[in-house]
Amino acid sequence: MLDPRHTPVTDNTNDDNTNDDDANDTGPPEGAGDARKRREPSQAHAPGEWQPVEGAPTQPQHYELVSIAQYRQLTHPIRGRVLMALADRGGTVAEIAEQLGIKPTSLYHHFNLLLHDELIFVSHTRRVGLVVEHRYTTVARSVSLPAAIAQSASPQDLVAINTTSFDLAKATMLHAYRRGLVGPHESTTAGFDLRRLMLTTDERADFLTDLRALLDRYSERSTDGAEPFEIFYSAQPAQPPSP
Repeated sequence: MLDPRHTPVTDNTNDDNTNDDDANDTGPPEGAGDARKRREPSQAHAPGEWQPVEGAPTQPQHYELVSIAQYRQLTHPIRGRVLMALADRGGTVAEIAEQLGIKPTSLYHHFNLLLHDELIFVSHTRRVGLVVEHRYTTVARSVSLPAAIAQSASPQDLVAINTTSFDLAKATMLHAYRRGLVGPHESTTAGFDLRRLMLTTDERADFLTDLRALLDRYSERSTDGAEPFEIFYSAQPAQPPSP
């Protein structure tokens, strides 16, 4: 389990940016590492200096989710954005709140849930006055849902998950265009495509195997000066299979 040394919560109410689904979300069960329970780190702190948390996990390049519950967090409209913001460099609640344009007091609830589902952890702490500030990072730079877990999901879960995944990809694309990160006619370093292929069942399997192998090969790279680059794909039969 992750270390429960979290940022203390001062306000756990939702604002207009919080999804209505959270109205029925009671949060982590008692004793699961509630961020409202303040614990001082065991290591000594020099004022203002970030110190790594003893025993904190090392962030790998890739992580396979272990449950549908984790994927729901990943595709939540608020928590998904928090994870994307933390994935590259990590950050404090205040830093992520400023980046997303959300009040910090409205994010503590979401951080609690991500900590409970072990999608983020406290990587560093520092003392600021009488308060110990915490820096968070994600469990990995990229994640995937194993086929065995996806196959156990209900049709309603799959529809909700995939719909939100499309929304997150759309938001990232719009951000890139609005900030001028990519031009409307870019074709060498960014782009989008929609194609309908004529493939047999065996050819579909080969195509997806090759595509995933390509993604895995690039996911393992860690080149100096590299920047986040998002890939989203959806592949499915374009019409019901023939009887």
